[in-house]
Amino acid sequence: MPVTIQERIEQKTPTVASSRRAKWWQSALTFPFYLVVAVALLEGFFRIAGVGQGEFLQPDLQMGCRHIPGKVVTWRLEGYSCDRFSSDGLRDTEHSFAKPAGIYRIALLGDSATESMQVNMNETYGKVLEARLNEVLAHHQKIAGDKSINQFEVINFGCSGYSTGQEMLEYMSHVQKYNPDAVIVLFNRGDTTENCLNLKGKDSPEPRPYFYIGKSGLVETDNTVLGANADKLSPNPLLDFLRAHSRIYGVFSQTNLSLSLTDSRYRKFRAWFDRTTALLSGRPLNRTTSLHYPQQDELQVTTALVKTFANFVKKNGQTFVVLIFPNMGQHPYFAKQTTLLKCMAKTDGFNYLDLTAKFIDSKRPSDNFLLYHFSPAGHRLVAQELAGLF
Repeated sequence: MPVTIQERIEQKTPTVASSRRAKWWQSALTFPFYLVVAVALLEGFFRIAGVGQGEFLQPDLQMGCRHIPGKVVTWRLEGYSCDRFSSDGLRDTEHSFAKPAGIYRIALLGDSATESMQVNMNETYGKVLEARLNEVLAHHQKIAGDKSINQFEVINFGCSGYSTGQEMLEYMSHVQKYNPDAVIVLFNRGDTTENCLNLKGKDSPEPRPYFYIGKSGLVETDNTVLGANADKLSPNPLLDFLRAHSRIYGVFSQTNLSLSLTDSRYRKFRAWFDRTTALLSGRPLNRTTSLHYPQQDELQVTTALVKTFANFVKKNGQTFVVLIFPNMGQHPYFAKQTTLLKCMAKTDGFNYLDLTAKFIDSKRPSDNFLLYHFSPAGHRLVAQELAGLF
C-alpha cells in the first residue's frame, strides 16, 4: 500500500530528533576532553616559552604570605633569575636544621632586597659573603692552624614585603630551628610604615601582622587584619596547586602584578572590580575593625621592635646585626630612622652597619642597582662590607 508524504514525515521525525539529542550529548561529553587537551597544550607552550614561572608566594594565616616550598621560579620583572626554593621554603639551597660541628651559621632576614629574586642565587650577597668568608677561613687555617670553625654557612630567610615585625616573628618561629650563630636584619625605608596599622585612607590594609606598644609598654601583635582576611589566607587545595604547578596561572598572576605596578587605569579597574564582587558576594568592603589601641607612632614602634628583636637574639647567645639599606636619595625621614637605630645599637650593644656611604662613594653608584634592587655588583659590595664584621 503506498505511503503518503505525511506518513513519511511522521516516520522520519523521531529519527531526526534522536539524532539531534545524540549530537548534543556527544558535544557535552567531548567538551571536557577538548578543554583538557587545550589546557595541556597551553601549559606545554608556556613551558617551552619559559614563561609563567614567576609565582613564588602563597597566603599564610600567621605571616600573611610565605614562599612556596620547592618551587622553581623564573623571574623577569626586574633583572633575571631561575632557581629552586628549598624544601623549607627558603630562597636558598637545602640546609639541615641540625648544625654540624665546626659550622658558623649566619641567618639573613629582610624583604625583597635580601630575598634577591633579581639575580641568580649564587650572585646574592648571602652566597657571595659565604664564599668570601670560607676563602678567608681556608687561608687563615693554613697559616694559623685554627680548627674551631671549619666552615661558614649563610642562610637566606628574606621574603618580599616583610616588615621588621614579620622578620622578628620569622626568627622566633622558623630561624631559631637552624640555630644560627649570627642574625643579620636588613632594614629598609618602608619597614617603619609597614610595622604599624594605619587605617587612614585604607579600605583594605595588606594582610599581615601589625604591631603596637601596649599598656604594659611592651610590643604586642595585632592580628585583626589577618583575622578579617582569614577566608583569603586559609589553605585552598585548588589555588595552592595552581600556584605551585600551573604556568597558565603564573602568566595571569604576573600580568596582574605588572599592570598593578605600572598602569593606573588597571588599578582603578581592579579597585572597582573588587568593590563590585565584594558587594555581590556580601563581603565587607573594609576588612578591618577599629583599632583597640591608640594610633601608634611608627618610629617608636619600630625602635621598640628592633630592641625586642635584638634581646631575643642576644638571649640565645647569638650576634645581632642591623644592616641599613643604602639611602641613595638622602631621604630625611629614612636618615632620621637610621640615626635612631645607630644610637640604639650603641646603648643596647648590637652591631650596626649602614651601607649608604660605601654605595655613594663607589666609582659608579648606579651600577650597584638594577632599578630598585641590588645588581650583582651591589650584592658584591654588600658582601664585602658584611665580611668585615666576621
